[in-house]
Amino acid sequence: MRRLLASAPPFEGTCFRCLSPRYANVRDAISGEGSRYAAGRFHVKGAVLLVYTACSLDLALWEYTHTARSRGFDVANLLPVTLLSLEVKVSRVLDLTDAATRRALKINLPTIRTGPWQVSEDESETQRIGRLASEAGFEAILAPSAGKGNSLNVLAANLLPDSLFRIINEQELPASGG
Repeated sequence: MRRLLASAPPFEGTCFRCLSPRYANVRDAISGEGSRYAAGRFHVKGAVLLVYTACSLDLALWEYTHTARSRGFDVANLLPVTLLSLEVKVSRVLDLTDAATRRALKINLPTIRTGPWQVSEDESETQRIGRLASEAGFEAILAPSAGKGNSLNVLAANLLPDSLFRIINEQELPASGG
C-alpha cells in the first residue's frame, strides 16, 4: 500500500452526493460522520470517516436508490433527497479503476463493483482495502461503481492542508442540522 501511495495520482473535478435533507447541512454533509453509524463498501461502521461521492449526477442518484433497495428500504419512503455538487482537489488517490493497482492489491473488478460487504459483521475485502488506504494516508479511493461510472470516496480525516473538498453553493444549506 505504501508503494501505491508514493505513485498515487491526483483527482480534481466535480463530484456529486445524494443524501437525506436531515444531513444536508454545512456541518454534516461532507464530514464523514455518517460512516460512524453505518457500514459501506469501503468501510466497517465506525472504522474511518468516509464520504461516498459519485463522479456523475446520474450515478449519485443510482447509488442512493440502489443502496436503499439493497438494505430493504422502499425508496419512496426515503424522499425527498438533497443533491450536492462538490469541488474536489486531492493529491493522493487510491485508483481502483487502474488495472495495475488492482493487480497489486489482488482484487478484481467484480469484487469491487458487487462483492459482498453487507453479509456479515466481518471486514469484507473492499472494506479491508478502505481501512488500509486510510492507514496508509490516501485522501480518497476512486472506484468503479456497480452502476455506470466511478465513485470517489473521500477519506475525510486524511485530507491534506492544501486539498479542497467543499460544497458548491454551500450558502444554500443550513449551517447545521435541525
